[in-house]
Amino acid sequence: MEPNNNLYKPPEATPQVTQGIQQRDRYVSVLSLGNASRFMLYAFMLLCICLGLFSIWNGSQNAQGIAPCYDEFGEALPIGHTYELASWLYIIIFFTHVIVFCFWTYKVVKNSWARSSIPGVQSVSSGWAVGYYFIPILNLWKPYGAMKEVWRTTFDDSKSTGILLLWWWVWIFSNVMEKVASRIEGGESIESYAKVEYIFAFSYFVDLAAAILLCGIVKKITAQQDSYYRKQLF
Repeated sequence: MEPNNNLYKPPEATPQVTQGIQQRDRYVSVLSLGNASRFMLYAFMLLCICLGLFSIWNGSQNAQGIAPCYDEFGEALPIGHTYELASWLYIIIFFTHVIVFCFWTYKVVKNSWARSSIPGVQSVSSGWAVGYYFIPILNLWKPYGAMKEVWRTTFDDSKSTGILLLWWWVWIFSNVMEKVASRIEGGESIESYAKVEYIFAFSYFVDLAAAILLCGIVKKITAQQDSYYRKQLF
């Protein structure tokens, strides 16, 4: 008896479909890293506000010929020690967040590759998305391009990328202001240090603006990718 060759046979999965299934299996959760990043950004914002306001006050005191942080022998007063402690916390939290943000960036880019179904939308690998931040010249635009690809893949082009562009320009301006502030030196008189303090205050508030924008970006991308991750589980 010959076999019936007319039975329905389901179509074989194409390489593209198979690849898509394998990629979805590699989708990872970014919720913990996203929450950690936002927590550090909140702490960083608080320090930016405190240091910025202190620099304005200190500058106004310097303009009147008063050095409120030091006594007549050049020894730091309690308020001076507090300012130094806040400055060190500012630096520690900044670099700790850099590490957390790099891990978060690596995973959200990896998820974007796993979800991307439009050829050519995703071009920057997860490794390079992190590495570009540390390469001079390229770090002026390449990280923004990687984040833009993540945004478009995560939201299917349904959300404007305007917040990304605004964040990136504020971030670049923040770096410029920090370099300017660190190179300006006061003169021999106390009054000459007032302008330095005002520039530092402005730099802190620019950092604050960049942190607020980045916090919003991390929150939106994390929430959206976490919803995809949960759908994958169930």
